[in-house]
Amino acid sequence: MALSDMPVADPGMMYEGLKSLAAYSDPSFWRTVEHNLERFFGPSEEMSVVRLWRYTDILGLFLLGLWTGRAGVLHDVSRHRRFLISVAAVAIPVGLFMELSRALAPPESPPQAAFMAGTPVLAMGYIAAAALLLNLASAEPVRRFFAPAGKMALTVYLMSGLAGEIIFYGWGFNLIGEVGTMGVLGISILVYAGLLGLCHLWLRPFRYGPWEWLWRCLTYLQWLPIRK
Repeated sequence: MALSDMPVADPGMMYEGLKSLAAYSDPSFWRTVEHNLERFFGPSEEMSVVRLWRYTDILGLFLLGLWTGRAGVLHDVSRHRRFLISVAAVAIPVGLFMELSRALAPPESPPQAAFMAGTPVLAMGYIAAAALLLNLASAEPVRRFFAPAGKMALTVYLMSGLAGEIIFYGWGFNLIGEVGTMGVLGISILVYAGLLGLCHLWLRPFRYGPWEWLWRCLTYLQWLPIRK
């Protein structure tokens, strides 16, 4: 699909976004791979702060997750209750303010780029609030229901990404640009529900998810048993 043929729903949509939309709508799988390589390593029309964010945000979130795991914040919520309350009380309003400011800022402007950090800030606030709520004694059935997905977090992460590509990319069902926000949300809920069900079934005979098992084998450099 030619870039000039792509529908422009928002006049302020960034040129780089249009290029991505055209590439991901292409029926060739390798075109999406080529575009991702160009997007991260090739020349770009994006503002420097946007490009810098693209290179650093995921790494920063992984490091934050590593620190959270090492500190045991989510392993012992009661012990870290005050800390989590502080995170939720600060991150949720600050994140909402940043997201609203980004939405109201002129397209492709420095303020809009600067407020991109609002998304992970808001996510941290939501995670802290969810941890506090799920730590309540009355939430035990909910914790038990979602626990298999937590034990297979890497598998769910990778498989949800694959499912999204199959549903939206041109080499799959090519729904990119054809589904509105609520439609994408509905599809996401259905995909997660399906993966959650598969996690429940998988962990009946197995100790770990497939990708979790492979990661453990590579980490310890030995063939570990996967069956219970």
